[in-house]
Amino acid sequence: MAPYNDDGRKSGGDRGDRKDRGGRPYKGGSSRGPYKGQRDGSDRRGYKPRDGDRNGSGGDRRKEYRPRDDRRRSEGGYRPGDRDSDRKPYRPRDDRRPRDGDRKDRDDRSGGYRKDYKPHQDRGSSGYRPRDDRPRDDRKDYRRKEYRPREEFRDEEPVPEKLTIPSDPQKILFKGIDCEVNGRTDLAMILYLNGAVRMSKGCESNALKMLRNANWDELAAYKERAEMMCSVDAIVELEYLLLSIGEDCDRSLLDSEYEKGSCHAQYCRIRLGEIEGDDPMIQDFIANAYVEEAKVIDGLTYLKRRKDSKAAEKGLARIEQNKKLKQSIRTEFLKAYAGDEKAVSRLEELTKNFPEAEFLLGCVRSEDPEEYLRINFQRYPALIVSLGSELRFESAFGTFLRAKKLQADDGDWIQSMINAAVAGSEEAVEELRPVQSKPMVRKAFETVYLRKGDAEGLVRMFDGEDTSALDQYCSLDPEKVVAVGKLMNREREIDWLKRNYRKGMEECRKAIEAMVADEERHTKLLVYALHDVGSDLESAKLYFAMEGDPALPSYKWLAKVCEDEAAKQYVQSQFEKKGDMETFESIFIDDGYQKKSSGGRSGGKGRGGRPDRRRY
Repeated sequence: MAPYNDDGRKSGGDRGDRKDRGGRPYKGGSSRGPYKGQRDGSDRRGYKPRDGDRNGSGGDRRKEYRPRDDRRRSEGGYRPGDRDSDRKPYRPRDDRRPRDGDRKDRDDRSGGYRKDYKPHQDRGSSGYRPRDDRPRDDRKDYRRKEYRPREEFRDEEPVPEKLTIPSDPQKILFKGIDCEVNGRTDLAMILYLNGAVRMSKGCESNALKMLRNANWDELAAYKERAEMMCSVDAIVELEYLLLSIGEDCDRSLLDSEYEKGSCHAQYCRIRLGEIEGDDPMIQDFIANAYVEEAKVIDGLTYLKRRKDSKAAEKGLARIEQNKKLKQSIRTEFLKAYAGDEKAVSRLEELTKNFPEAEFLLGCVRSEDPEEYLRINFQRYPALIVSLGSELRFESAFGTFLRAKKLQADDGDWIQSMINAAVAGSEEAVEELRPVQSKPMVRKAFETVYLRKGDAEGLVRMFDGEDTSALDQYCSLDPEKVVAVGKLMNREREIDWLKRNYRKGMEECRKAIEAMVADEERHTKLLVYALHDVGSDLESAKLYFAMEGDPALPSYKWLAKVCEDEAAKQYVQSQFEKKGDMETFESIFIDDGYQKKSSGGRSGGKGRGGRPDRRRY
């Protein structure tokens, strides 16, 4: 082919009849070489150099040359590449061809819908939607399933959000600060109130700052949200904070809880300065020291300093003495456990004021102290864990106590807890349940269940792949294999029985055949399973019993079961009843199809020298 010249470049070469258009020729592998752009357009027809351009270059030459008649196609003007004689008539926009969705739903362009037409709500976003002749105002929000004016939504009560309150007051403070920074002041107030109830001074100060800067609407919102999501003590705390900054608010809950003897309500009224130093309520307040020690000490300190309360001073001295005595309980118990009779008598004296001393005295007098502590572990878990390192039990329970000590100290406790569970500690097993998804914990549970002979536990730990624990439990016993399969779900049971059938257990094949009697088990998986275990006749019978099920494979699949002569005769009889022997004969016609894994037809090669995997 002759190389392109300037005229060829200007006419577009072999791109067609593009008159007066400087089109670029196609890219291709011809001998004419790559296309090179023009250095300047001085020899082009209709070229006019722009003022200030060097040698006439620079600027959009193609735009300067464009004919005036080259208007947009929608305007019906000149279209490049067309002669005047071939110019198509202008077609208004309303006469445009129908869209794909329109052609699918209409019999012709004039209108009319097909018999299988469904409204657009059932056809998805691409379906045809007839024109709605209603006024525009009546067609608002037509895409919504149920339209309601905005005023109705405003009248609805807001749905309270779920909020998890941490157990540590410091964590509550940090979480509240995050909510406040992110603009969720209502949630921050809830967190601060709960932290203040737990004696967090940081939460209390932040809550006071927010309340001082809030307007009346925000205060009402805080009160409403607190009543929805907070405990009674937190709401009492909110009323106390509002009263402490001089706000005139409803304090009915604070007064009612005070009358009921609530420790927190008493504490709030003490800080408000409403309790005098000789008030008889102080003795009731001191009695709560065993449960709310920090709160009682702070309240008594306030009364001693501000009200010069002698009762508060005596209460503080008694609490301090009890703290020292409580610290001595552990020491006296260890001495009594070692055989010190004087320590036993001192421990008896401590039982008058401390329930812990009575509990530990029972441990000293018990014949089996370890079993005594294990049975009563839920009563005093922290106390027993603290004594575990001193008692040094070498049993599974002792290992469990050491693992709990590591857990309390934020150490690596899981492996120690696994050792305790494998050794036989039931407490360790319960402690590991939240983390049983870990592979090493799963293996530990399998070991525990194997030791117990717990088939249900082994099935719960079975992941569908690793069958070593179940195989060890069954020990090639067909009865156990079938019993384990019944504990699984239906699909996993079939896979389990097929796997053990391959090991030579005929009982597994019988168990699969017995599933046919249950109509709820009639599935495609069972049809396949019967063929896999060699029950071709039963598979064919189940196939025709389920005929019409869209999940079933085509009739072509029956060629597999027809390798058995009895199954083939049954299949033939079914087609004879239908009078459709043509379909029966088509089952055995080889259409030449090869699976992708087979490497293609013999001798056939596709592109790139690879086997041709097409259907012939």
